Order: sequence, then C-alpha cells, then structure tokens
Amino acid sequence: MTKRKIQIIIGLMCVAMIGLVALQWYWIREAKAIRNDQFNHKVAESVQEVVHRLEKQEMRYLLQQRIDSEQQKNKLDRIAKLRNTPVKKSKPAPTPANRKPTQKPSPKYAVIIGPHGEEIHYEIVSEQVPTDALSPNFRIMADFQQQIVEEFFDAQRKGAAGMDAFIRRRLDDERTLGKVFSEASTSKEPTAGSPAERAVSPKAGSDAQAHSNELPSPKISQEPDKVALLRDVMQDLLYTKRPIHERVNRFLLDTLLRKELNANGIDIPFEFAVQDAHPQKFIFATARISSTDWQTKSYKAALFPNEMAPTQNLLMVYFPDQEKYILSNMGVLFGGSGTLILVVMGCFYLAVSTIIRQKKMSDIKTDFINNMTHELKTPISTIGLAVDMAHEVSTEPAPPKMSRYLGIIQEENKRLGVHVEKVLQMAMLEKGEVRLERKSIPMQDLISQALNSLSMQIEKRDGKVDLAFEADHDLVYGDEIHLLNILKNLLDNAIKYSPNQLLINIQTSNKNNGIQIVIQDEGVGLKKEQLSRIFETFYRVPTGDVHDVKGFGLGLSYVRKMVLAHQGTIQVQSKLGQGSTFTLWFPTAMEA
Repeated sequence: MTKRKIQIIIGLMCVAMIGLVALQWYWIREAKAIRNDQFNHKVAESVQEVVHRLEKQEMRYLLQQRIDSEQQKNKLDRIAKLRNTPVKKSKPAPTPANRKPTQKPSPKYAVIIGPHGEEIHYEIVSEQVPTDALSPNFRIMADFQQQIVEEFFDAQRKGAAGMDAFIRRRLDDERTLGKVFSEASTSKEPTAGSPAERAVSPKAGSDAQAHSNELPSPKISQEPDKVALLRDVMQDLLYTKRPIHERVNRFLLDTLLRKELNANGIDIPFEFAVQDAHPQKFIFATARISSTDWQTKSYKAALFPNEMAPTQNLLMVYFPDQEKYILSNMGVLFGGSGTLILVVMGCFYLAVSTIIRQKKMSDIKTDFINNMTHELKTPISTIGLAVDMAHEVSTEPAPPKMSRYLGIIQEENKRLGVHVEKVLQMAMLEKGEVRLERKSIPMQDLISQALNSLSMQIEKRDGKVDLAFEADHDLVYGDEIHLLNILKNLLDNAIKYSPNQLLINIQTSNKNNGIQIVIQDEGVGLKKEQLSRIFETFYRVPTGDVHDVKGFGLGLSYVRKMVLAHQGTIQVQSKLGQGSTFTLWFPTAMEA
C-alpha cells in the first residue's frame, strides 16, 4: 500500500469519525428538544388545570355566598314581620309529666380531609359564612347545584355556542319552575266556601280563632328561586370586581400546583408568583427573582380567563432545576452515546496505528528485498560471465562431464537471475517506482515472441500450441518488456501445471475497443477457494509433499499488477482436473 493511499484512508476515517460525532450530537440535541417539549406540555397542562380549579372554587364560593345571603334576608324579613304583629299572651299549654323538654340540637361538624392532603374541605353544618373564595370552611353544594356548575364549565369549554345553549336551558328551567310554583301556590290557598272550611266544627273553629288571636300565622319561608340565584352567581363570576388578593390563597395554590405536577410526573422544586395587572407588580412570589426573569423563564397562565372584563392577572411558575432535571432523565442516552463514541475512537486509533505500523514493516521489507536483489545480481552476473569465459578460453575440447556441468551452471544461473529480477520488479511495484516506457506494441507478434522463447520447454514436453489470431487491431500502447513478461508468465504456468499431455490454446479477438487474449490449458486446474488467492504475493497452490513445480509465488501477482498498470483486466476460470483459462484485455493503441 502506497503512502498516498494510506493518507487517503486516514483522511476518510477522520471524516467518518467527525460525521459520527456530529450525528450523535444532533441526535442528542433533538432528543433534548423533545424532552423539553414534553416537559413544557406537562407543565402547561398542570398550570391550566390549577387555573380551572381556582375558577371552579370561586364559583362555589359565590354560590355559597348568595345562598347564605338569601337565607339571612328571609330570616330578617320574618323577624321584622313578627315584631310588627301584635301578640296576645296566653297560658302555656301544660306539659305532660312523661314528656321531656325538647333540647336544641347542637351544631354538628363533619370534616372531610383528602387522603394525600391535596384539598381539605370542612363541611360545617352551622350558620357560619366563609370569608374567602379559597377558605376551607364552606358548605358542600347540593346535587342540583353541583350539576349546574358542571354544566356551566362544560359550556365555557365549548365557547360562545355552548354558553348560548346553557343560558337558553337555564331560562327554560326558570319559566318551568315559575309556572310550577305559581300553580302550587294557587292550589294550596283555601277558598271561602270550600268544603274543608264547612266541615270544621264550631268548637274547632272557635279554638282555631283563639289560637289565631294569640300568635300570628306567618307564611312558610320559601326557598329562594334557584334559577335566579344561579343567574346572579353567573353575573358575579363574569363581572366580578373582587380584588385578586382576596380570590387566591398562597398556601392552597402551592398545594394545587404540587398535586398537579406530581400527577404529571414532575417532582422537582418550583417557585410561583401571582402578577397584578401591572407587569412590574406582584401580589406575592415565593422567590426573589427580577420581573424580567419571571417574564422570560417562567410558565404563565391567565387567572380567571372567563371574566367579561379580564384583569390580566397571571400565574407564573418557575423551575430553577429544569435543565438539570431534563438532562438527568437523559443519562442513559448520554452514557450510551459517549460509550459508542469512545469505542469508535479507540477502534479508529488502533486501525490507524496498525496501518502505520504495517506500512513501516512493509517499507523495511521492501528495502531489504531491494538491497538483497541488488546484492544477488552482482554474483549472478559474475557466475554467468565466468561460465561464458570457461567455454571460450579452453583451447582443447572440454570433457563431456565438464561441458555438462558448465551447462547446468549456466541454466540455473539464468533461472536465478530471472527470479531475482521478478523480486526486484515486485518491490518496485510495491513502492510505486515502476515507470513504464510506453510505445505501440503488436500483441500478436509479442505472443509469437513469447512462444519462441519457451519453445525448448514445449518441445521437451512434446506439447502442442493452437493459435487463432482473429484480432484485426492488435496494437497496444504499453511497455514491451512488461507485456512480454506477462505472456511468458502465463505460458510458463500452463507448461508447469500440465503434468500430462501439454496442450495450449491461444486466441485473440477485438472486443470493447480493445484486444482480448485467451490462454487455455488442460492442466491440473484450481479449486474454487484457490481462485480468489492466486493473485496474492508469494501465494502458491499447495501440493502437499510434492515440490516438482518451482517458483516463489510472484508470477501471477506480477501479472495482475502489470495488467492493471496498462489499464487492462484479467480474469480466470478453472476447475480442478480440467485446466484453467486466463482472459486478458488491453485497450488498443487507437483508444488508449
């Protein structure tokens, strides 16, 4: 791997790492925004519920005040009539001996306390009148009163159409109740000549007259008109002029807020305040915060929003630890993201350090191979020169054995030189230092040249070569030496890996603006799992304990790299026991 490729890989890994961190940060921000919206929704819902309950409590208070006022008025009217009526004194009726004097019932007190302390209601059966809308001392409304109150709030939620329907229903009920009361009062008044009056005996009549002279017969106090009473309460609620500090209670407001927030899963400390119509003035506040902070950092809701003339009083709720609370609920998310980023960064560091270390080792190996091959080329050249001199200097014919030995030395020296040259070329390819001397090369002539150089080996094996040159354009713009080495390596492998009858088929044709060369043999073939590795450096097909095929595993690796250097392609097809087929393709000189 070249230094340039390593730099590109490290650069891409850095970009991927930065992108991953950016995506994680964006994801965390989005998750935090969602949690913040959920928190805002819960708080807004809780505050609106508290405002609704305050308004409901105010209506109960006004209704109770009206009922008590009407009852007090009726009592005062009765007392005034009793004072203006003359009373005759009479002897008190004798009390039976066995009858005990009637005792006045003592006031009964029924206390109702919520199970969690959220709302405390005291039901007092007495004549006490509450003095505050949120005071815990008030009477429990009757069922019909509670039903009318609920209908009123349902109508408010439905808007103007709901209020119109509510008022029409109340007016219909008022007319119906008025008609019923008038008929009942008419039917209960006795006439002068009624049979009931005539049926009364004279004695009874005289006794009744005597009693009537002793005490006046006041009318039975009727209950106040309930529809008119509710109408007055509605007017008081919609057009009330009571000061805001008389309508809210600090401690009960704290209880209601705490209850609603806990019901929505929010159990962190909070501060609240009630703002007057003037933005800078507060009725009360539980924390000393500037008015600007209250306006910008708090959740606001209008108090008593259904009044016809709203006073613009606001309930403000502020959470000092809101940010900390939201972040604490995202601990698992932060921990998982941080762990993932650390793991990726660790893998990134290990990968980069491994690549750099392998690159250093590869450079050391390449330098060693270069030095070794250069050192080996000198003695190889010296041996070859010595053998040639031995053949030429001798005046007398050399003995047969000597000639044979000199021939073996010369052949093996040439083979060693070829291997050393291959190693040197591979090292230069690894470092990217190979420079191709390009020119137009006729590939069909180059194939013939490669076959001529290997003709001795083919003849020794009694081999046969079938040629089919069908390409009309065979000029390739490339390096002649390397192209020749490509062909010789493939033909040499076909010869070495054909243990039986040697048969090589070579075919050329023009395809895809280039020349295609097919070299086919009928040798031992390759297994499927070996095909993906034959182009690796120093890889050789395992043959067990048999080492009849010599080589270093550099031939096919060199072939592939040289083909790619000429912008060509190489493919292989092989089956075990049926031989192999190598297909080369190079762009022709006209298209190169």
